[in-house]
Amino acid sequence: MGLVSGTSEMEGSHRLIFIRADMDEFTVNGLLRDLIDLSEGWKAPSYVVVADSSPQSKTRFATVDLYMQTRNSDVRLLQDQDNKVTSQYFAAPGDLFAIDSLDAS
Repeated sequence: MGLVSGTSEMEGSHRLIFIRADMDEFTVNGLLRDLIDLSEGWKAPSYVVVADSSPQSKTRFATVDLYMQTRNSDVRLLQDQDNKVTSQYFAAPGDLFAIDSLDAS
């Protein structure tokens, strides 16, 4: 599918949320932070956050991933190589899609 992750496949129902990793309103001061808070406090559904592959997002991705490692949540952060997944869903930052399975290879 074009996603980079440490896990080759994640099964079950997921919610894909598309973000720009270089914009704080989608990361540490906004949407991603709020999803992590929900996941930690309420055991919210599984969220997969997809960061686009713009040069700015790629540069900031490692910092955002490190921030996520300091939290205890079920939210997964993936980098969309060449924006293949974003294009497949015609997604813009902040869009949400529910899917049954995610092949991250």
